[in-house]
Amino acid sequence: PARPQETDVCATVTSLPAGTVWKAEGSPYLIKCSLRVESENSSLQIDPGVVVKFDKIGQLRVRGPFKIAGTAPADVELTSSLPSPQPRALCP
Repeated sequence: PARPQETDVCATVTSLPAGTVWKAEGSPYLIKCSLRVESENSSLQIDPGVVVKFDKIGQLRVRGPFKIAGTAPADVELTSSLPSPQPRALCP
């Protein structure tokens, strides 16, 4: 099967606007910058079935509204973008 196209969330912003929702249709989402959810003027909801991949310098800094809406049949996965990540690859 073809590999899904990654959505590079850092290509257009480094601070998310209010009302940002990541949906399964746009998954996987790739973070390769210091992405911020700053305040009440910035928010992020991650819907069920979404995969979020972080590269070596990718960060998600949350200081505003943030919700992960995974469910048992459709988890949200936070993982490394490396093909074979080592244990603790997301924790420098």
